[in-house]
Amino acid sequence: MKVSDENSILSLVQKYEANDLPLEAIWLPCNYNHDKEPFTLDPAKFPNGIKVFNELHEKGIKIIPCVAPYIAKKSSGKYYNLLINEKLSILEGMGKETYIGKTNDGESGFIDFFNPNTYAKLWQPGLKALFAATNFDGLWLDFNEFTTLETNEAYPTDSPFSPKNLNM
Repeated sequence: MKVSDENSILSLVQKYEANDLPLEAIWLPCNYNHDKEPFTLDPAKFPNGIKVFNELHEKGIKIIPCVAPYIAKKSSGKYYNLLINEKLSILEGMGKETYIGKTNDGESGFIDFFNPNTYAKLWQPGLKALFAATNFDGLWLDFNEFTTLETNEAYPTDSPFSPKNLNM
């Protein structure tokens, strides 16, 4: 059963309970976001917000939302603008501009986890906002690595991290 909103989650839980099956966790796919904005919860899909997640916790069910290592250009803006303006993204052209790749959400910039400012400026505040919205117990890092669907390359060829630029 696809878990895509509050009703589908509650329906799934009811089916498990009706059949006396154990259910330890709900894994939320990345479509829980509002307008593709990471670290947010779509109020149309989750009208009761954190209340439904707290009810699941009362039943002993853990919440594990998906978080992607990229931010879509078509997101509502706050985190994408932060990614670009603070240069918290993977850069191309030997570090001059944000590398934009194609992902499930369209054109996206990729979070640079090696940048010492990324945690304090983007990742920590984003995860705090997501925790406030979902009271999550763990995270599912979608794609787990730098990937673009457009070229199927693991990294841009002119990236400073490309093997050709690392003398590998």
